[in-house]
Amino acid sequence: MQLHLIDRQTASERGIKHFFTGVPCKHGHIALRYTRCGECLECHAARLKKWRAKNKGHIDAYNARYQAANPDYFRSFHQRCHLKSMASKRRRRRMIENGTLKVSDPVWQAYERERWKHLRQLARQYEEWTGITFEVDHIVPVVDENVCGLHWHGNWQLIPMRLNRRKRGVINHEVAV
Repeated sequence: MQLHLIDRQTASERGIKHFFTGVPCKHGHIALRYTRCGECLECHAARLKKWRAKNKGHIDAYNARYQAANPDYFRSFHQRCHLKSMASKRRRRRMIENGTLKVSDPVWQAYERERWKHLRQLARQYEEWTGITFEVDHIVPVVDENVCGLHWHGNWQLIPMRLNRRKRGVINHEVAV
């Protein structure tokens, strides 16, 4: 993100909440500053963290009083979160039951596995249409002495088997000829 230089007075005149001068604060942070007080956001966050640690008992008591005074809000909040959580659990259970997700796998791995299967199906379809055998290939080789490609959908392509064999794990196709 690129920050535009603006002084505090100009920011105040324009009604902007934060300004940025590019000059470090007294603690050395080069960050946005609040227009109302001139404090940098990093100093403010550090000061707030210190205050919360020092006043933990006061904060807990306030939160308990607020929750007791607003039970309907918290009840509806917990119900909404519970419904989202249950939907996520049902989706995960379905994936485990139909074999797209192993219990130990993270969810993203199941999606990658599905993409790989889809590419394999496309390769078979292309072979039926053209009579040429296609394979799923890693654009950047997974194992190489100079570079390591990753096994993910952005590094996959469908190419004819003959070209894949000529490539021999080399990135530049002309080198392999």
